[in-house]
Amino acid sequence: MNRFTLFLFFIATSLISHAQLTSIEIKANQFSSFLIEGQVDSAYAMFSKEVTAQMNKGQLRDLMPTIEGQVGKLDHLDKVIQTEEGEYLVTYQPYHFKETLLDLKLVFNEEELISGMFFVPHKEFKIDLANTDDFYETEIEVVTDKTYRLQGIITLPKQSEKCPAVVLVHGSGPNDMDETLGPNKLFKDLAHELAKNGIAVIRYEKRTRAYAGRPELDVASLTLDEETIDDALSAVDMIRKDKRIDKNKVYVLGHSLGGMAAPRIANRSKWVNGIIIMAGNARPFETLIKEQISYIFNQDSTINAHEQAILDQMEEQFTSLSELQANGKTEGQLPFGLSTAYWTYLNEYQQTQVAADLNKPILVLQGKRDYQVTVEDYKKWKSALNKHPESTFHLYEKLNHMMLEGEGLCYPAEYEIKAPLPTYVVNDIVNWIKSQN
Repeated sequence: MNRFTLFLFFIATSLISHAQLTSIEIKANQFSSFLIEGQVDSAYAMFSKEVTAQMNKGQLRDLMPTIEGQVGKLDHLDKVIQTEEGEYLVTYQPYHFKETLLDLKLVFNEEELISGMFFVPHKEFKIDLANTDDFYETEIEVVTDKTYRLQGIITLPKQSEKCPAVVLVHGSGPNDMDETLGPNKLFKDLAHELAKNGIAVIRYEKRTRAYAGRPELDVASLTLDEETIDDALSAVDMIRKDKRIDKNKVYVLGHSLGGMAAPRIANRSKWVNGIIIMAGNARPFETLIKEQISYIFNQDSTINAHEQAILDQMEEQFTSLSELQANGKTEGQLPFGLSTAYWTYLNEYQQTQVAADLNKPILVLQGKRDYQVTVEDYKKWKSALNKHPESTFHLYEKLNHMMLEGEGLCYPAEYEIKAPLPTYVVNDIVNWIKSQN
């Protein structure tokens, strides 16, 4: 992976990209979208010669109406599961029809063209659930507006009744429920360590991962609400109704973009009893992005012509943000292809002010070696919350953006090294939650 690819993968600009989906998963989602919307030409173009020799466009056009005539109208889809069968990459995507559940099975060849397409009986793929002496896990589903169904896990301590609970809210990009980055799984580690200390945790697939490429996800109108906040509110509502949970001790922990969103989540829900902002940005996204670009491109103390061209193009796009309401720019002219709706939301949302106005406890955690959300953001949180009566701050000397230890300057390659979640970070969170009345 070259330096620029690493940059695109790690910086916050991957808000609604498919950076953490495989190319096969993306294509499976695209095919389902084309099939459901009747875009026959686009779907047909994804077939290999072996399939087109056996099926014409008319047969493909008639496929969904024929199936719905037999098993009822399609209600919704679940996320794509990728697996291997012999030498082939295969995907299964559950289609929930009115009268039955079927999987669309797609077989991909080496060119990533579809060489086989079948509707088959539903196949269960078990997610990895932990069960130890200290805690156990069960599957959940976070549902928003009866449309978005996000697979998740609740991790529960074994020796506690009416325990506190934490809802984990993802950073930028289409994250899985573990917030996997390289070999590290920040949310999985947090869930297990907090549960060992008597605290229940909910984590779930992010909507922009589970619904990537599907018609339910309207990218043109997507804002931080639809990307992150609405589903976090659904998770809060769900966990507080669980009889094993102390409904007066439900907290939201947001990482990165989730930390930025945490004040709005707490502002919109009276059931959130406090928030934890973990490496959450206090400054505008465009400011952070400029810093990240410069930081990574200067890793070898030089900026080549290709990198300079990227910087120039992005600077032009950033300039358009200052006149967002009136400039008539199309999505393609705004930074990273994000919509006017998305950038307008970010421009209007003042996270530090929303946090300062909260009548709820706030814990802010920041790594000093974090180049994505930096100490400057930490200082802004401290300044904005200097009169907040229930704010607590921790700045960690050795930690990067993923709350993992390292030495010297941090660069994206560091995230490819497996590292444990530091005990002192867990202890600070546990002690803060247990200190709340």
